[in-house]
Amino acid sequence: MFTPFLLIAMALMVSAQFSTPPSNRATWKVGDVHSIKFKTTFTTFSIALWQQAPGGGSAALGPIVFGITNDTTAEFDWVVQTFSFDLETSNEFFFWMFEGSTSLQGNQSSPQLPSPYFNITDDSALSISSVTATSTSSRASVTETSLLSPTYSPTCDGDNSKDSGGLSVGAKAGIGVSVSIAGLVIIACIGLYVRHSRKQQSPALKLHDNIPSVPSDQSRPKVTPIEMSTINSSGLAELS
Repeated sequence: MFTPFLLIAMALMVSAQFSTPPSNRATWKVGDVHSIKFKTTFTTFSIALWQQAPGGGSAALGPIVFGITNDTTAEFDWVVQTFSFDLETSNEFFFWMFEGSTSLQGNQSSPQLPSPYFNITDDSALSISSVTATSTSSRASVTETSLLSPTYSPTCDGDNSKDSGGLSVGAKAGIGVSVSIAGLVIIACIGLYVRHSRKQQSPALKLHDNIPSVPSDQSRPKVTPIEMSTINSSGLAELS
């Protein structure tokens, strides 16, 4: 004997049933397009996206993704998206069909049927997280390098060690040091040259400048020779 609950479930299975999403809990990516297929005897109904709460037991109503009035359309294309739902809270979703106007969406007293569960992933968010992690790792590596090498001064993250001219920071620093050393050498050479030139232009000190000059033979006074006979005769005269 069929119970009332079983009869209601069988009636719902006859009146509405989803064939897409599949029953094997598919995983869909944000941005993909899927054809949502179902069969129903409802001529006026709405289908909304619901997010299953972590652990089950409750769900959050999202936007209505399809609605029909007085028609038997049983298929529509849906671009996978999460709207305002946060995948970090739950990535488990399902569609819920309610007979009647859109205002009856979520009304448990109205005939309804949920679709099988499916998961949604966002590869773009994963890529952004990966790029952010890589960038953070690169900045940490640059910081460690700058601490180990005080002369290293990166301008920003990434491979920016070269400027628009193609010279690396290290090459620029080397050129600057070389130019400074060359300038100092040139200045020193000029100083030595000027000092040497001044020494060449100064008159040399002569040791004999302060010594009285010796007169030449012509300036010496003439001595008149004395005749020896005169000296002898004078001496003899005194002795006698």
